[in-house]
Formats: sequence, structure tokens, C-alpha cells
Amino acid sequence: MLKKLLKYELYSTARVFLPFYLALLVLSVVARTTVWNYTPHPDSTWMDILLGLSLGFYIIAIVAVFLLTTVVSVVRYYRNLYGDEGYLMQTLPVTADQLLWSKLLISSLWSVLSMGMILLSLGILVWQKETWLIAFQEIAAAWNREIAPLWTGSMTLAVVEFCALCLFSTIVSTLSYYTAITLGQLMGKHRILGAVVSYIGITIVIELFVTFVTTVLMPVVAGPVAERFLVVIDESGQVAQEATISNAMAVVHGFLWFLAAMVLIQGVAQYLLTRWVMVHKTNLA
Repeated sequence: MLKKLLKYELYSTARVFLPFYLALLVLSVVARTTVWNYTPHPDSTWMDILLGLSLGFYIIAIVAVFLLTTVVSVVRYYRNLYGDEGYLMQTLPVTADQLLWSKLLISSLWSVLSMGMILLSLGILVWQKETWLIAFQEIAAAWNREIAPLWTGSMTLAVVEFCALCLFSTIVSTLSYYTAITLGQLMGKHRILGAVVSYIGITIVIELFVTFVTTVLMPVVAGPVAERFLVVIDESGQVAQEATISNAMAVVHGFLWFLAAMVLIQGVAQYLLTRWVMVHKTNLA
């Protein structure tokens, strides 16, 4: 049933996102055409206006796409589960877990796609073959000369860990909205106000948790971490480059896992709370 929910959610949201993506790409092409054909001239007022309008609409489109994921995710979650469609959802043979995961996964997918479309539109706007070809060649040469000799598998793993952490953080951030909306249903006739108050409360709790971790737990581990970060000196008195890099990467991995643990605690707490309210208070079992 989860597969059917995912397919339904994807099709329903695609009707909203795809037109926005198309508009963003069209506006990026228009802005590119205007920018690269613009020639400053005292009598070219209309060209100045056209340039300003094209760039202005393009920036608005970027902001719209950036905010669209959150808006669509919040609105669909509320309407599908607690609006008029919620009564239909209660008749389906689905669980609260399936409902939550279908919303979270599709929302995360659109978050990634939206970021990709924004980057693609920026590429369309600034791309110039000759200039960028030279830039890529210089970057590749600098990479091969300065970075490649020092690059290790541990660094590749750190990049993968960072990307996974960003994706995981996106899911948990979306879950914060879902938790607030779900808690807001306990407020009777003031559900939207309850959702807003709940979100503020969740934000305060998270800030207190982060403050506790950084002021109480961080000093406990700061000493060992600092020792691992110390530069290693070999027998000849020279810096042992490989050992120093290895120690530094150990610190990076530890820091990323520390952040992942904090996000995991937040995510699990919000998920369990949301699920409990859905099952025991809203009859969305």
C-alpha cells in the first residue's frame, strides 16, 4: 500500500511542481538572452527596463521554487489527513507509518529536484562555453596539482556522509511541520493556531536541546577531539603530512556523526510523537 500512496502523492504534487520548474527554466533562458545581449547605452532605456524585468522575474521564480516544497508539503499534509480528504484517508487500509513515510519521501524528493532545477537555471543563465571551459581546465589542473595527491578514501566518505546528512536533515525539517500540524489537531476549533503555537514550541525545545549539547556535552569531548587534531611530527622534526590529514579526517567524521546523532534524536522524537497522536487522538491508524 505504501507504493500506491507514493505513486498517488508523486502524481498529485507533480501537477504543481512541473509547471513551476518549466516557468523557471523559461525565465532563465529569457534572462540569459537579455543579459548576454545587453549593451549599455545612454538611449537604451527600454533595454534597461527589459533587463531589470527579466532578472527580477527570474529571481522571483527562484524564490518561488525554493519555497514551493515547504508550502506544498504543509498544505497537502493538512488537507489530505486533517481536511476534507482526511475522512477518505480514514477509510483506506493504510497505517500511520505509511501515511507519514509517503509524505516525507515525496517531499524530500521534490526538495532535491527543486535544488537541482535552481542550479540548472543558474547554469543556463551564466553558461558561456569558452569562459567556463577555461575555468574548468584551470580547476582541474589545480585539483591534480594541489588536492589529488592528498585526497583519500576517507575524504570521499566524508563527502558522502555530508550529503546524506543534508538529505536526512531535510526529512527531519519537514517532519517538524508535520508534528506541529498533528499537535494542532488537539486544539479543537483552533487547529491552525494550535499548529503555529506547536511549531514555535518545537523550535524552542530544539534550541534548548542544541544549547544543552553544545554547552554541556561538547566540552566533555572537546579535549579528545583537540588531541586528535594535533599536528603529527615525525622523527626528523617534520610534519607527518599523511598522519596529520588522517587525524583531521577522523575529527571531520566524528563531527558529522555527532551532527547526525543530534538530527536522529530530533527525528525519532518527532516521528514517535506524531505517530502516537495520529493513532490515538485522530484515528489515523
